[in-house]
Amino acid sequence: MGFHHLSGCDHENQPGAVRSGQDRRRDPAAADALHYDAPSLQHCCNRLHSQSGLLHECRLRSGVQLHECIGHQRRGHSGHVCVPDRHRQRPVRLCDSGKPVQGRHRHRPHPRHAFHLEAHLRQRRLVGGITVRRLEVSKLVIYLLLFAFTLMVLVPLLNLLALSFTEPGKAHLMGGLDIIPKGFSTLNYELLFANPLITGSILNSVWITVAGTALNLALTSMAAYVLARNEFAGKKFVLFFLIVIMVFEPGMIPEYLLIKDIGLMNTLTSLILYKAVNVYYLFILMRFFQDIPEEILEASRIDGAGHFRMYSRIMMPLSKPGLATLGLFYGVYHWNEYFRATLYISEPAKWPLQVVLRQFVVRKDNTSLIGSQNMFDSSIHFDFAALQAGTIIIAIVPLLVLYPFILKYYAKGALEGGVKD
Repeated sequence: MGFHHLSGCDHENQPGAVRSGQDRRRDPAAADALHYDAPSLQHCCNRLHSQSGLLHECRLRSGVQLHECIGHQRRGHSGHVCVPDRHRQRPVRLCDSGKPVQGRHRHRPHPRHAFHLEAHLRQRRLVGGITVRRLEVSKLVIYLLLFAFTLMVLVPLLNLLALSFTEPGKAHLMGGLDIIPKGFSTLNYELLFANPLITGSILNSVWITVAGTALNLALTSMAAYVLARNEFAGKKFVLFFLIVIMVFEPGMIPEYLLIKDIGLMNTLTSLILYKAVNVYYLFILMRFFQDIPEEILEASRIDGAGHFRMYSRIMMPLSKPGLATLGLFYGVYHWNEYFRATLYISEPAKWPLQVVLRQFVVRKDNTSLIGSQNMFDSSIHFDFAALQAGTIIIAIVPLLVLYPFILKYYAKGALEGGVKD
């Protein structure tokens, strides 16, 4: 049950023109028929008539809902006339006293039809309610799981931060889930930064990270440009060789013998040169360079640009997301490296921060932690657990500060570095 739509005025019980044929105004329309004016709905008429095989000159349609193609129109133009469905006992009248009128109300549907309609609506409400509840429950479960995982990551970090700022005499009162210091104090950090081993290791880590990352990005980007945008003899063999060494890396003994033979033992250069070009990162950057349109490079060649100018002025600026992503990967690797530092460097003055942290946390070297000059000073109160927590925070903070500045490039680069259509 519903209202059919006829062209004309859409005000209830108000006169308006109704067409049911060529040059026929204010004539009684046929029952259960749809009428529309040809000039304003010619495009809709053609589509509707094409479905039934009737010619577009016909002005009479029945059983078709025109509201799908008739939009709401302004006052003064062709609108909708609401006509109730045919009554079981009397026909629909569109004229009263020679004037066209609209239906005042809908006739009541047949009781049997009303029962089926009500049952259908009730079932739709029931199914819709169940679906909405399931969606709400699933979202709630997802949010609870994400919140639990977030707590699992943040609580240990906040506990270390609170322990590092706790007064040394109250550090034993801190539990594993406490995130508020027991008496705020900066004595632990004062002792750590007063230790030359700590400050020297921080400077060593910063130098290794900055120099190593810069060298990695320079060599990786140059190799990626040559392999991605140039054709030369033996290119397929070079790519095959890179894949082989990526899968089958050399062992630790050949690396140690190579570092020893070239005289890089006990030097920070041995840590900077290691993995100067990561093959996996090389393939990622090659993908970025391949996505740059060839027309740009062709235009630069016409202008007389050489390979170095195209590499520095075109490829590098257009690949900032990829370079930022690889820079983050290389930087985190150099900052966290400690295993090869323990193999190649034996002098404590050249240790990076991660090696010093390992000495404190794993080997319990408390003398190196606070310095031999403070070890037997009774006027200084310290707690080794709080000092170890402060050392861990010092090692974590640089990465936490760096992440927000690279995160926007990292997210974009991680998506664009994948396979594209």
